Amino acid sequence: MLPFSSALSVLLATVLAGCSTGQQASSSPNGANAPTSSQPGAAPAPAASSGGTLIIARLSDANNLDPHFSTQINSMAVVQHKLYEGLVMLDANSEYKPLLASEWKQLDDLTWEFALRDGITFHDGTPFDAEAVKKTIDRILDKNAPTPKANMFGMIKEVKVVDPHKVQLILHYPFAGLLSVLASAEGGIISPKAIEQYGKDLSKHPVGTGPFVFESWTPGQEIVLVKNSSSMTLGRYESFAVDHIGMNVTQKPFDDVRVRQAIAHAIDKEAIIQGVYNNVGKVAVSSLGPKVIGYSPNLKTPDYDLNKAKQLLAEAGYANGFKATVYLNDNKARINVAEVLQSQLKGIGIDLQIQVMEFGAYLDLAAKGQAQMFISGWGNATGDADYNQYNLFHSTSKGVPGNHSFYANPKVDELIEAGRKEKDPQKRKAIYEQAQQIEIDEVPLIPYRSSENLAAIAKNVQGITISPSGYVEINDVTIQ
Repeated sequence: MLPFSSALSVLLATVLAGCSTGQQASSSPNGANAPTSSQPGAAPAPAASSGGTLIIARLSDANNLDPHFSTQINSMAVVQHKLYEGLVMLDANSEYKPLLASEWKQLDDLTWEFALRDGITFHDGTPFDAEAVKKTIDRILDKNAPTPKANMFGMIKEVKVVDPHKVQLILHYPFAGLLSVLASAEGGIISPKAIEQYGKDLSKHPVGTGPFVFESWTPGQEIVLVKNSSSMTLGRYESFAVDHIGMNVTQKPFDDVRVRQAIAHAIDKEAIIQGVYNNVGKVAVSSLGPKVIGYSPNLKTPDYDLNKAKQLLAEAGYANGFKATVYLNDNKARINVAEVLQSQLKGIGIDLQIQVMEFGAYLDLAAKGQAQMFISGWGNATGDADYNQYNLFHSTSKGVPGNHSFYANPKVDELIEAGRKEKDPQKRKAIYEQAQQIEIDEVPLIPYRSSENLAAIAKNVQGITISPSGYVEINDVTIQ
């Protein structure tokens, strides 16, 4: 068996930090900022790095990242004290120390009381409090949906919320080893929001309070955790970019508009935004992001309707479905989208194969019209509808410019060209609205997500933004 690696990345993808010392800084090869020496002739001291990637090799993959359902040490080793924290912990000297609980006491043989730390939040922003403790333990002991850890916590009769920062555990019988149970990986406290949102799929979306945040899990290859820095805030900014699923309208069976419409009705965009992107971004209405000039909220888009999808496939002569291949580059999120798409289309009889390629190779294939289906996206450097419309839908843009659907409609060409010439903003908006509606009805592309630009911003940095085009704007920045 090949070694399994779980990578702990201690830098966020985009980190915007600042220092107010006035020292000159230079960029070191590893990407960290190192101050320059001000003493003439002094040998430079080795630069200390606070960033980098720690790779931990293991002999096998985890089988489950849900501490209430996992049954192996490899899984527990990933979540314990990294993603999840318990009320207490057992230190290197086998002594119990406070963790999410600041202190505790045994009131009588059957009652233990825990004071909880204030100001703690889960990775999804949900506050940590007594209700979260109750929700987690009640989940373990739920008689209607028992977990494999129910016996381990079977001594607990009731979790009583005294106030938001105090909780009592009432036992069935005296149990001297209670702290050992609470300090175990199974005792990690889970975000109540995540419990409700993901249910048994929580294994794929672990949300705790630990020093690392779950980023991705590629089974058999790697689990990536990213350092949770409490000195940072998360900035979220609307983007011009839209992710889409495309179909080459010159290739069978996608040359039939009913097939394309069927697929549009079979895709649950909300499930993709929640399951793949953890609600970063919004369901796309069209190929234009909401900030783009020419965007319209009035467009009529296909609703999620499997019966309608099956009816359209039958009308097109594919009542029993068909086989197809979707092509995409090796972007982790898009790979996950492809897997969700594969599952969703299976519901209408389409056997979808996934072909992941290096980005350059993918672009070459798509530009040559060889991609039957594809998952891609389109940004916008200008913020104007023309940038999307001309490149993605005009017949002269087939191939390299961006029309990888090889879509051609004389009426759409006419509207796009009219939009380029119209001076009146309202008339121009109406022209693009008409063009977008035709594109939605004929479905060369299925826009599924309006993107967001994310950045981790040091709390002492104020006034920084990311433009919808993705540029960091620092004209008004201040460092406290």
